[in-house]
Amino acid sequence: IKNATGSSRVSCYKQSKLLWKFHVGGAGASMTTGLEGHFVAVGTLDGYLHLLSASSGRQLLPPLALESSPYLMETCAYDPPPAVLLNLGSMDQLNVLKNRLVYLLVITRSGLCSVYEMKSMRLVSARSAAPLLLNRRGMEPMSQQPNADGSAPTPQIEYFRSIVSATVTLSGEPIVTMSDGYAFVFHRDMQSWMRIADDSYPSSEFFRP
Repeated sequence: IKNATGSSRVSCYKQSKLLWKFHVGGAGASMTTGLEGHFVAVGTLDGYLHLLSASSGRQLLPPLALESSPYLMETCAYDPPPAVLLNLGSMDQLNVLKNRLVYLLVITRSGLCSVYEMKSMRLVSARSAAPLLLNRRGMEPMSQQPNADGSAPTPQIEYFRSIVSATVTLSGEPIVTMSDGYAFVFHRDMQSWMRIADDSYPSSEFFRP
């Protein structure tokens, strides 16, 4: 909620009961995302990332200075495989679940794609996704709109595309899906974006028609 002073307030409720409030100064909050029982992340228009405790609202770290404001933020959590839990006692299962992998993905407006592991508070990977925004299919028509006079549609050329969704793999590698349906994963060992979905394989879970 943005107030008259230009700051913003983030409020956390549980069953209509207010648990905590956090005030963000400056340009105001651009987005929030969180994972129950772990953390809340607040990105601001002036390029800061605030990491808060989900239970108390206290700051887990001082604000992180990003090189531009956040464009997209997502959280992903991975539990151990069920086969692993079956062989453990109840207390051991609880300890394993406490150590589940929890990732925060932040894509800024300049295209930097960063993945943080929130349990250990460490950066897993950071790579610019800006080169993916160029439509490398050249002059191929991306869409067709009928003319007002009913004549043949005029091809519409799209030279750039946008990121429409993103997620993180179990190993902490970001996956981004583009507006033309293509999807890419950043391979840390190869230090490159790899295309994992396109219109030649529309049944892929990452393909977006």
